[in-house]
Amino acid sequence: MGWLFGKKKKAVPKVPFPEGKMIDERALRFPTSFSTERVIEPERIKEAAGMKESLPVPELSPKPVMPAIPSSFKREVKQPLSFPPRSTLGPLYINVEVYQQVLGRLEDLKKEFTILNEKNRSLETSEFNEEGHFEKMQRSVKVLHDRLLQIDKTLFKAQGE
Repeated sequence: MGWLFGKKKKAVPKVPFPEGKMIDERALRFPTSFSTERVIEPERIKEAAGMKESLPVPELSPKPVMPAIPSSFKREVKQPLSFPPRSTLGPLYINVEVYQQVLGRLEDLKKEFTILNEKNRSLETSEFNEEGHFEKMQRSVKVLHDRLLQIDKTLFKAQGE
């Protein structure tokens, strides 16, 4: 029966898992301060451009005073046109096709508003839970790091023997 299913497999001895080295919480954080080597000061830019002296600031002359406008050129303020009251206008007629287009656009606007409200609600919840999600991600990265350390120890210990 060995030709169909292969040979019987030998029992592999169980290897105990090495205990992972617990890492510090600070190891997964990014530095809060940045190096000043990458900051280029304005003085260094001027030196590189060959400008040792600053450019002179031109003086601005005051604006000339405009003469007063003579009264003969002034316009008279006209009263706005008054519209007759609505009741005297009579009925207002609208083309049926135009009315149907307006109704269709209103329906489209309602759909877009509901979509926007849903997206706004999801944005609010995601911003509210952002800190929690970040902490969960940090914990899972730490657990993954510890497991990878254990796997490395097991592999390199087995090769070293």
